[in-house]
Amino acid sequence: MASKKQIKEFFVKKTEKLSGRFKKLKSQILSAMFYCLETVQSFKKVVAVLTVTAFLFTSVFSQALHALAVTDGDITRQVKLTLDGLTIPYSLGRITDGRCFDSDKVVINIQDLHCHSEVQRNISRILELLDEKYHLNKVYIEGSAGNIDTSWVNLIENKALREKIINTFVEAGRISGTEYYSIKANKPHLLVGIENNELYKENVLRLGKIIESQKEIQAKMPQVKQNLSKLREKYFEKGNEKLDELTARYSQGKISSEKYYKLLTKYADKQQVNLSDFPNINEYLVLIKEQRHINYKKVSKQLTDLINQLKEKMPYATYKFLLEKTKDLSHMDQLYSNLLELSNLYKINLEYQFPELNKFLGFVKSNQNINPLELVSEERGLIRELHYSFSKTIAEQEVAFISDFYSFLESYLENKISAKDYAFY
Repeated sequence: MASKKQIKEFFVKKTEKLSGRFKKLKSQILSAMFYCLETVQSFKKVVAVLTVTAFLFTSVFSQALHALAVTDGDITRQVKLTLDGLTIPYSLGRITDGRCFDSDKVVINIQDLHCHSEVQRNISRILELLDEKYHLNKVYIEGSAGNIDTSWVNLIENKALREKIINTFVEAGRISGTEYYSIKANKPHLLVGIENNELYKENVLRLGKIIESQKEIQAKMPQVKQNLSKLREKYFEKGNEKLDELTARYSQGKISSEKYYKLLTKYADKQQVNLSDFPNINEYLVLIKEQRHINYKKVSKQLTDLINQLKEKMPYATYKFLLEKTKDLSHMDQLYSNLLELSNLYKINLEYQFPELNKFLGFVKSNQNINPLELVSEERGLIRELHYSFSKTIAEQEVAFISDFYSFLESYLENKISAKDYAFY
């Protein structure tokens, strides 16, 4: 059995880390423990006191003491680390994958949708964020070879005219998001094409021939489409007819994406198509459901209240840093990504104090899990499976395949096909 002296030494050792502003707490804990030792006589009671003490230190006091031990300086440093990290706003894009190859080099691969002005502007903004953080020396782009010089824009002396021409080129798909950023940032030698020079030249010549014959190709495509339409009328039965009608209405903007995907999944259930093979579609349907239950007026008010509360809790220098990083809170999509962590650092219970805002931030977080490119690919795959499942004869199945394949053929002949679609083609 341990002596009273040994037990006292044990308590002193356990509380020796409590110093500074916790000196009074240390003194109170030790006084209580020593009093127990002097007054408790039986061995069993001493063991009980020790057990309770150990429990209090390991389970009850530990988190509270740790929380108290975190200084304002620690929190400020954590806030700065949070805000100073790279955050891709959800409105610009999302990180869909990451791999480690045990190398000091970091390669960021940005997937894009060619000739789409909004996507290209988003890429320009992502490059701006990366450049601000890591000071880019080179950006490597596909579809080109060697150094790419964008200083040609400076030949247009009239600034207003120059801006108008550049924006027109972006809208028309004549310059990419990388070129747009190179021009905007005044970094004319930032870009390097990664293609093999000889192969690239061969492909440029091939592209020239395609463009030359494009009018001839486009003149024949309506006839192919008309013949395909006749085949569908002849062989498609009710199920495939309904599916065709649904996809046509959606592509023409006559039906919302919510209703469209709901009907697709309804058909899938009916035809016993396994929806677990389409994770992005499932996630998207969950998001649509969540979005319906968000009160955006309340979100706006609670966001203002939360920022005011953070302003009161933060030192002025930290709040100023927050304003700098979010451009005076104008880049709200960038702020949303950090609000959960900031709230945790300052012990603000979002679920209890700001329930609607908490719901919205959860929605934003879930939205990041969806890969838009995969969503489009899954939609195409689901329609293909539904067409086959609705087909009652081999002829109907063949027409379903041709109908699906037509879009790939058209993209291929007009040089608009993606690498993934080309692999399927």
